[in-house]
Amino acid sequence: MEFDLFEMFCNRVVWLAILFVGEMSTATAMGYYEHEIARAVVLALFIPLIISSGCNSATLPLILRGVKLDPATVCAPMMAKIVDVSGLVIYFTVAQLVLKGTVLKS
Repeated sequence: MEFDLFEMFCNRVVWLAILFVGEMSTATAMGYYEHEIARAVVLALFIPLIISSGCNSATLPLILRGVKLDPATVCAPMMAKIVDVSGLVIYFTVAQLVLKGTVLKS
């Protein structure tokens, strides 16, 4: 098995750049809810749970198959980032609505 070290490096650099942009979107989504996190630090405890569920959704493989895409190929880092960001936004929005007036006092 032969491989070109430079080609492998170039492929990795592209993916690392894409992942960096994806992580920035996650940080931006979290930054939007910075005030709520500061007022109720317990919200931060569930972030790893939300992010780890990234590509585990059963409704993912059905949607992808419906548009004739291979779930194993598409469920790559970018798809995981999309799910991470949307999961965080949903989590903090629901927490903001539920905890408003209790833990999240103005």
